[in-house]
Amino acid sequence: MYGRQLLERRFPLLVLLCLLAGGVTAAIDQQQVGRGIVSVIGTVRDGSELHATGAIVSISPLTGFVVTEGGLVASSETVNVTGANGVSLRAQTIRVDGRGDIAILKVNGLAGTGLIFAGAEPVAGDVVWSAFSWPTQSQLGLSRGTVRQHRTGRGAAYGSLAHAAVVGADVARVLLNDCGEVVGFSARPGGSTEPALTALAGTDLRGILDSLSIAPPVSGHTCLSECAHQGRAGRRAGPAGPGGGFTRAV
Repeated sequence: MYGRQLLERRFPLLVLLCLLAGGVTAAIDQQQVGRGIVSVIGTVRDGSELHATGAIVSISPLTGFVVTEGGLVASSETVNVTGANGVSLRAQTIRVDGRGDIAILKVNGLAGTGLIFAGAEPVAGDVVWSAFSWPTQSQLGLSRGTVRQHRTGRGAAYGSLAHAAVVGADVARVLLNDCGEVVGFSARPGGSTEPALTALAGTDLRGILDSLSIAPPVSGHTCLSECAHQGRAGRRAGPAGPGGGFTRAV
């Protein structure tokens, strides 16, 4: 009984040590994710430009579909998307959703790889990553955090994820789990005074795409970060050893 109580007391510390030990390269395939992240440039009436991150949610040899920040698209006269090959292409707006602050774009000839959607929503405490493109650089940015709260959508309201993968108030970002799968999209801060952001939940984003007959790839596996894997195993069998990366549990 005493050993179990000791393990339960040590469990938060074990998880914290695991989180600190994990690295970007061990937890997520940056190259693969980078091919699914695009740069979106909107040109407004006075000629100035607005920048946002976009995510390829479906792609074929001829056409790619991208989700990005709705406010940017609504404010722009024209929108261009730059894919993995560095070529800027004119985008066609398919839908702007003000409730989720997202827009769906169609881009002919887009280069890149469609990101895979997670098969399950993350829960509080799960590791998530904000993936974004820098406005002045053709490179991927990643910021790590955890889910603080998962709110289920009700009625006309979408589900959302409050998380702490902070980037900046003016940077749209794609929210990924520890396996690099899409779990949400953040375009605006959640209004909290704490350093957390709110993302449109991945299942609701998939619902919007489904209504447009866009079918993104969905993972058939459950993603467990190494920390969660070790922590759950530790509750059953004892303290886990150090490690990073991720485990896919079928």
